Amino acid sequence: MSKLSNTMIMLVLLRAKQQMKIGEIAEILEVNRRMVQTYKDDLEKAGIIIESKPGRYGGYSLPKTYDSLLNFSLNPDEIMALEMAYMQLEDSGFVYTRELTDAYHKIMASVQINRHQYNDFLTDYQFVSKSSPAALSDNQEREHCKKIHAALIQKKQIHFNYYSLLNDEHQERTVSPYALYEYRNSLYLTGFCHLRQEIRDFKISRIKSLATTDDFFAIPSDFSLKDYMNNCLGIFKDVPQKVVLKIRHPMSQIIREKIWSQNQVITDIPNEKAILFEAHLQGEIEIISWILSMGSDVEVIESTDLKDKIREKLEEMIKNF
Repeated sequence: MSKLSNTMIMLVLLRAKQQMKIGEIAEILEVNRRMVQTYKDDLEKAGIIIESKPGRYGGYSLPKTYDSLLNFSLNPDEIMALEMAYMQLEDSGFVYTRELTDAYHKIMASVQINRHQYNDFLTDYQFVSKSSPAALSDNQEREHCKKIHAALIQKKQIHFNYYSLLNDEHQERTVSPYALYEYRNSLYLTGFCHLRQEIRDFKISRIKSLATTDDFFAIPSDFSLKDYMNNCLGIFKDVPQKVVLKIRHPMSQIIREKIWSQNQVITDIPNEKAILFEAHLQGEIEIISWILSMGSDVEVIESTDLKDKIREKLEEMIKNF
């Protein structure tokens, strides 16, 4: 990058992070420490004073009176949407993640917000994307999402009326919200259900009424949303089982293009346009649906129980046609 570009990026970084060591700035800009000092001198010639604090906990910083040329004003809901969109795209493996990160820091550097108020959110909030971005068009769902988000930041329990698809009835639930995630264009809440006394998932669109309680909670230090979702083909969780499939062309190519499970092993079958897919997976309902979606291009090698259940499902399907 040019000297001017690096100088401006240094200014943005200092506004976003408040204080940085010379070495940190040099590493990001891919220059030496002496060049960073040159950028500092250039900024001061332009009337932008850079404060320098020596010592182990020192570094460069902008004076508290400094204000950006671009002084955006965003409301809390807009900031929440920006944070969630950024984390979702970053987690999903977005191809322009580096450019997105740069743009995100530039925007946040120019936004006037109470950084102390948002510190817990920026540190503790978890968001995982399992699919494409969710379209929150329903007003009630949007409101529920915002209330859950606020409760998660404040570490307060929530109480809601929930429609259970399995039992076909409405139930009252009190939940300690741990995280939000999106799957197949729908938002879900993961939290500790005080009725069932275990971590459960709730589809936000099935929440009929929701209120934040005055009871506080603490998220277990060892809880990780990614670990919780690990080896789930979709979002359903049950006993892990070994799945071995022989997949023929063209599905073999489609399957090898995506990571379905972190423990998957894909082996080419010699002299055939086919692969052997092996993994330990959870979520039998979605495993069966996934296998059926491959049609005649897949053969279940293992397990026998899984093969029998798919056969039964196929026989039921034939009766419907």
